[in-house]
Amino acid sequence: MAFALKAITGRATHQHIYLRTVEKAKEMVRSNSLATGNVAYTLGSERPTSFNKLFKQNTGMSPAAFRKSVNSK
Repeated sequence: MAFALKAITGRATHQHIYLRTVEKAKEMVRSNSLATGNVAYTLGSERPTSFNKLFKQNTGMSPAAFRKSVNSK
């Protein structure tokens, strides 16, 4: 099954999971005032620093910078 997903989309299963997690994190950061550590824990991350790294790799900015950019618009 995982091979079929990669053949169709060009992405591995874990990449799809990471991308969905980041999309959910972006929604949470945009819509409420939870600290980023709490967002990380809510989404199942045991280490906020790992979560921040994943978020930054996929968005180009930290969760805090993302929140600031969204709230300034």
